[in-house]
Amino acid sequence: EVGVPEATWSDVNYHTLWFEFLPLIGAALVAAAANYYADKNFASSFIILFSIFLVISLSILWFMSKAPLQMDLFYPIILLWMSSVLICPIASLLALKGNVFFTLTFTFLIFALGLVSNWFLGGLLHNPGIRIVYSIIPNFQVFWIEEFWTKKEYIPIAYFWNVLKYVFLYCAGMLFLTWSILENREVSGGR
Repeated sequence: EVGVPEATWSDVNYHTLWFEFLPLIGAALVAAAANYYADKNFASSFIILFSIFLVISLSILWFMSKAPLQMDLFYPIILLWMSSVLICPIASLLALKGNVFFTLTFTFLIFALGLVSNWFLGGLLHNPGIRIVYSIIPNFQVFWIEEFWTKKEYIPIAYFWNVLKYVFLYCAGMLFLTWSILENREVSGGR
């Protein structure tokens, strides 16, 4: 199924298009209402609601789909989802200390640097300072497995679990760093 109207070489399933955009529109509307009526933060409300609405929408779309479910895409989808989980603590840390432009700019720069960290910093790992920077920057290359997409090879379950451990430990470390930096003001209510 194709959810892109410009793809004139294939049939366009409009229910797929609707189920792709309804979570986005619904989350924006509910988050705006929560911001206006309940004084909730729009960005965090939108992210949480969009995640929930997207899971519901894709589940409904899965039942409506005429095509068989491709289980070989399950692990790559989970890996890409884990990459978005990995960037969340970084964005949260930056959002607590800066405005929206600062947060988006530096989150994107960290994401882009994480995509090329092996190429950019890999040859300089003999330097202890570079090794520290390399361990702090998230390595997003572990989520995009070229062999799966080009050769259609299956992802080994051991690789999947190693990436899961990496995401868990990195997120725990970043959340601990955020908590330790903002302990007096944000977490414990100040002194």
